[in-house]
Amino acid sequence: MRCRKVKRLLKVRWLIAAIWLAAVVFLAISRPDVGTLVREKGQPKIPDNYSSVQAKHLLNKFNDHAKSAKSMDVIVVFHEKKKMTSEQIDNVKEQVQKLKKDGDELGVIRNLNSFDQPESKNQLVSKDGTTIMDVLTVDKKDRSTNEVREDFEKELKGSDVPVYLTGNELINEDQIKTSQSGVKKTESITIILIIVILIIVFRSPITPIISLLTVGVSYIVSFILVTLLVKYMDFPFSSITQTFMILVLFGIGTDYNILLLSRYKEELSKGGGKLDAISATYRTAGKTVFFSGLAVLVGFSILVLAEFSIFRAATAVAIGVLILIVTLYSLLPIFMSIMGKWMFWPMKEARGHSENRLWGALGRFSLRRPFISIIVILLLAVPIILNYQNALSFNSLKEVDPSYESVKGFDILSDAFSPGKAMPLTVVVSSEKKMDSNDRLSDIDELTQKISEVDGVSKVYGPTRPKGEKIEQFYIQDQLGSIDQGLDKSNKGIEDISNGWKDVQKQLSSSSSDNPNAGIDKLVKSTSDMTDNLHAVSGALEKVNNGIASGAQGAEQIQGALGQLAQKSNELNDSTIQLLSSYRKLQSGYSELSTRYASFQSQFSTLKNISGQMQNSIAALKSGHPELQNDPNMRSLESNAKQLGMLSDKMAGAMKQLNTQMNTLNQSFKKADEGLTALTNGQEELSKANAKIQESSGELANGLKSGSNGQKQIVQNLGKMENGLVQINNGQKQLQDKLSGLSSQMQGLDQGLTKSIDGLNQVSSGLESTSDYFKEVEKKNVTSSVFYVPEDAKNGDFQKSLDAYMTKDRKDFKLTVELTKDPYSKEAIHVVDNIQKELNQELDSSHLKGSKTGIGGVSSINRDLDSMSSKDFSRTVMLMLIGIFLILIIILRRFWIPVFIIISLVGSYFTAISITEWIIVSLTGKEGLSWTVPFFAFIMIVALGVDYSIFLMLRYKEHENMPPKEGLLLAMKRIGGVVISAAIILCGTFAAVYPSGVPALVQIASIVIIALLLLAFGCLPIFIPALMAIQLKWTRSDTRMEDRGK
Repeated sequence: MRCRKVKRLLKVRWLIAAIWLAAVVFLAISRPDVGTLVREKGQPKIPDNYSSVQAKHLLNKFNDHAKSAKSMDVIVVFHEKKKMTSEQIDNVKEQVQKLKKDGDELGVIRNLNSFDQPESKNQLVSKDGTTIMDVLTVDKKDRSTNEVREDFEKELKGSDVPVYLTGNELINEDQIKTSQSGVKKTESITIILIIVILIIVFRSPITPIISLLTVGVSYIVSFILVTLLVKYMDFPFSSITQTFMILVLFGIGTDYNILLLSRYKEELSKGGGKLDAISATYRTAGKTVFFSGLAVLVGFSILVLAEFSIFRAATAVAIGVLILIVTLYSLLPIFMSIMGKWMFWPMKEARGHSENRLWGALGRFSLRRPFISIIVILLLAVPIILNYQNALSFNSLKEVDPSYESVKGFDILSDAFSPGKAMPLTVVVSSEKKMDSNDRLSDIDELTQKISEVDGVSKVYGPTRPKGEKIEQFYIQDQLGSIDQGLDKSNKGIEDISNGWKDVQKQLSSSSSDNPNAGIDKLVKSTSDMTDNLHAVSGALEKVNNGIASGAQGAEQIQGALGQLAQKSNELNDSTIQLLSSYRKLQSGYSELSTRYASFQSQFSTLKNISGQMQNSIAALKSGHPELQNDPNMRSLESNAKQLGMLSDKMAGAMKQLNTQMNTLNQSFKKADEGLTALTNGQEELSKANAKIQESSGELANGLKSGSNGQKQIVQNLGKMENGLVQINNGQKQLQDKLSGLSSQMQGLDQGLTKSIDGLNQVSSGLESTSDYFKEVEKKNVTSSVFYVPEDAKNGDFQKSLDAYMTKDRKDFKLTVELTKDPYSKEAIHVVDNIQKELNQELDSSHLKGSKTGIGGVSSINRDLDSMSSKDFSRTVMLMLIGIFLILIIILRRFWIPVFIIISLVGSYFTAISITEWIIVSLTGKEGLSWTVPFFAFIMIVALGVDYSIFLMLRYKEHENMPPKEGLLLAMKRIGGVVISAAIILCGTFAAVYPSGVPALVQIASIVIIALLLLAFGCLPIFIPALMAIQLKWTRSDTRMEDRGK
């Protein structure tokens, strides 16, 4: 900046000051709420093509929500230190029902609790009974996350059991609060540190104030401008944007102020006026500041090309750097012109920076012994760099103050259940076809099984496993076992029937050989004989009665007739008893035969049912294993089962008809038995009467009258007996006719039984071969994973499972996956990778091919962040290095010096991050560095570290008229103190984040501090000069060779 330009600027200094003041006031008035911006637009935005975002969109279908609906998960945790009493459980139930009742007002879309869904008790109630959780999906509507929290806290205020609200969004909200709190601490500590350092450097209380005013104005204007861009133009923003702007602007702003004020102080010491000193300062140091600021500006501006929103949010620093440069070139000269040497009060003499002895000594050694210097640096740095493991942590809980309720709630769930149960994964699959058919349910179960076998997975809940375990009766293997048992029982039953039929056949054969009809003929003949005998008895009695009437003269005839009567009565009585005994044996035989036939009819019905079950089981097996459609054994089994069913049906009908005839026959036997019984009773009375007559025959003369009366009774009884015999004879003839028909049926039955026995033997053989085939299939275990739901089981509880894990149209399903790992851990990300592989493989080889998929949950989000940030890191870092390299070439007009600077910056980064990683992992026992740390640390180191390189090289260019080594050494002596002071100030600025308690910021600060110290005390005074010395030596050698050639 020439003197004339300085004069023009200073002429309007008050106008410039007024413009800056007005800008600060206006922007301060219109400043948006930073917390609101962070919540609404400062969260990581993952592109739609990533799995976690796809899962979120697909899960909206389960909530009957539009794709753009704002929903969040809230986990209500009820916890007691000891097992809850029944009264406490009732109180928890009351609170849960209250949430359900007021669900519309609270925006509750889904309420999963153990009281309304008892089947989920294992998932929602801890084993020790101390913790119960209620998982809610809430529509935020127009509310912020904090407002949702407040609404639920009011609703649950009356709970007697301590309540904690947690969930991913609530944890993120508390992370924002932690970050905002850390920003406030950082602001205060940074200002105090800068004041202290500037007082030490300039030994003046005024200089720090001027520096803070300049940087403060640039920070206020740039940050408010960024927030306005965020609000109205969706400029990238995050919770750490403000922190980075504070660190960078106050860090490099103070460095630039030191550089400018030191040079201004140096120029004043030469005795010139203020205008000349200002002009000389901006012509030399101002140029350095401009180019350094330009390099930083380009470095941060390149971040706009990043895909990840969090990385792009650091672009705001570029706006801050731009405003800072403008402020340093417009506002700071005004302060210089007004205050002059009083800026350095109470120092009376304005003396410039003295030469830095440390840099002078290190520079001399590195320029004289460049190879040794480089070897020493490499020996110290390379082992450290090689030890770098890139261990990263995605545990956002560590970024949150542990005193917050969301963290306490999650810790309680982790202790009572497991971290994986508290925040499980959700695998979502969406198809254009319904998924409740058996073939698709089988594919879903196969997918569930494959995911459950992934290392790191504890349990998988889904439509086919609502309790996280197999439903054994829905698997073909279990059903084959039942079929096999049924086949064994069926085979045994068929053998029993076959044996029974063989016995029946033997009995029928025996009956046929004994000629039952011939027995009936004998019975009819005996009855006829009895009738004739009875008629003869009746004639004899008539003679007796005539003899009695004739008087005493016929006494001898009466005596002889009575003897004949007694003989004939005895014969008749014997015949009657024999006939009754035969009748009863025959009736008993036919009754037993009738009972057996009824049993056979029942067995045929049972056999028919078994045949139906066999056919259903065969159909299920063919459905679960299409490859069995053409299997010859399967076809034979199916044919035998159908033949068995048809034969059983026919035999059951025939046996029913036969049983009807047997019942009619038994009725005839019953009537005949009643007649014979009456005849037997009459014969007993006849015998008694004959006895009386015989007793009174000696007293015939005196008892003729009595004998006449007895004879009358006998004659009457004989009439009854004759009538009974007529009835018996008629019954016997009917029986004879029935038995004649039965005989022909018996012959047909005998033939049918022979065929039936042969058929049953064939069926039994088929069942044995089928049973052996099923057992062989079971041994091969080919059906153990085939899921099949019988039609009669698709209702009831199974429908509840489908309702819980499928959409109403049954075109989408989800699986809840519990991990054995902490969902925030790096191992959980690897588990998600393996689940995704299994998901892709299973879908490609099943009926679900072509379905849309997504994996939701904290671990999946972290996996997407890891994938996206890794890709963005490589790409953005390369672009940034190229940009910085090109700027350095433009500024320095050299090629190798920019190469050396880039090498030193990259080496310092890897050395610093390796040291920090070792401290974090080995000494503190943490999983690794926060996942955003490598990117932001690299950006800070390259963007800020290049400043010091430019400081040195532009100072070196001021001595181009001197020999290169001498000019470089002199530049190092002159600028060394400034660089060390600037590095210490920047280190102090970054150290201001330590009290914030935010691990990511602390880690970034640690890496940057170590790298800056490595640059200030290693790379800039040793490594780069040594490389330049070797390069100069090679250049001279080439020049000499060219001269010799000429």
